Amino acid sequence: MNPDHVVIGIDRSLARLNRNAVYRTTFQERIESDCNNDAALSDENVLAITTPDRPNLLIIRAELSNFWRCAIDSGWSALIHKHYLLYPNPYPKNSRLKSRWHAHPSFPLILQLGGDVVVRSNWEGYLNQFASAVLIASDEVWSSDDDKNVARKYSASALNGPKKLECNEIPLTNFEKKYFDCGERVYELILQQDEH
Repeated sequence: MNPDHVVIGIDRSLARLNRNAVYRTTFQERIESDCNNDAALSDENVLAITTPDRPNLLIIRAELSNFWRCAIDSGWSALIHKHYLLYPNPYPKNSRLKSRWHAHPSFPLILQLGGDVVVRSNWEGYLNQFASAVLIASDEVWSSDDDKNVARKYSASALNGPKKLECNEIPLTNFEKKYFDCGERVYELILQQDEH
């Protein structure tokens, strides 16, 4: 998938990354190789791997908001074509609202990265809230100067809201496959930048 693009997968949990046998083996090989070279590397601080069969795929263990900040600071915004938030924890309790990406302090970073933003979830309400956050930020929060308002360029597509995915689509994650298999609804919000 996407052989002409660099694809970066990010998760902060080594346990989740280790669930895939290919990545688990590659992580273990990386740890053993680096440890044989007297590097102080353990399974707690492995940061990134790639595999020979997918040289354009990079799996990174990182805190996502820190990664976004580093990507922006490194000038990657002009290089990013599309980024996905796949099945983020919706933190359904109202007391955890600030843990949701659209209410998190790093929300502007998602939009600053540029490119299309695709968010998938089995909770349509989460995606509606995400779209609403983009619209509120576009109108109220950031500077009225169009060049500095990172939300405004996504506002037209945010108005469209999420759409229901059909079960015949190719699942992007194991979560998605599980939801499709049991007949649960899956939704997608696509935020595209305005052309102007």
